[in-house]
Amino acid sequence: MNASELVKKNRERILKFKAILEKAKREKELRESENKQVLMLKQQRDEIQKQIKPLVKKFDEIAKKLKSFDTNLPPYKLINEKIEEFEWKLQTEVFSPKQEKTISKNIKELRKKAKEAKLLIPLRTELYELKREIKKKESEARALHSAILLHAKQSNGHHKKTIDYFKAARELRKEIAETIQKIKPTGEEEKKDNRKQLKEFKKDAQKLFEAFKKGKILSSDEIKLIHEVMD
Repeated sequence: MNASELVKKNRERILKFKAILEKAKREKELRESENKQVLMLKQQRDEIQKQIKPLVKKFDEIAKKLKSFDTNLPPYKLINEKIEEFEWKLQTEVFSPKQEKTISKNIKELRKKAKEAKLLIPLRTELYELKREIKKKESEARALHSAILLHAKQSNGHHKKTIDYFKAARELRKEIAETIQKIKPTGEEEKKDNRKQLKEFKKDAQKLFEAFKKGKILSSDEIKLIHEVMD
């Protein structure tokens, strides 16, 4: 391959080199976008988990309070129905004094239980509402966690592509540099073209370097590429 053909080949390589750098830059931007999503979703999940803690604490307090009552106590409605049944019998049926005394005693015991069962109604209602709210928030936290894993996976995918592109760029840079060394220009036009290629090749690395000086955080692959090109 003569000098003219080598120069033409290097022009193609330099264009490809620029395209690869643009792809690497795009993948890096996509990764940063995914990382921002991960951070935002983590903050949302952590906030929900903070909201769950006091709900669980309140739930445990009410559950503990409920244990202080008779666990075998029937619902208030059933107890009240039983009281009404006994009272109806006393009004409509004839009993011996002993039977009436027994029924009255049962009614008295049931009224005591009804009073206790009535106290349980708001506690059981609140416990039910707390349980439903906790489950709802836990479901939201799980959904956010799944989204975090998805965006983290996508971020890793973009990171891998970025590394692969920079690796390809280094290989191509090596080929370009080797070809430039092989070219022996015979005329002023070829010498000028050779210098132009080298200048354009280093220009892309210079852009990265200028961004680095302005405070932009570069990856280790970008820094390595700058050193290799500008040496």
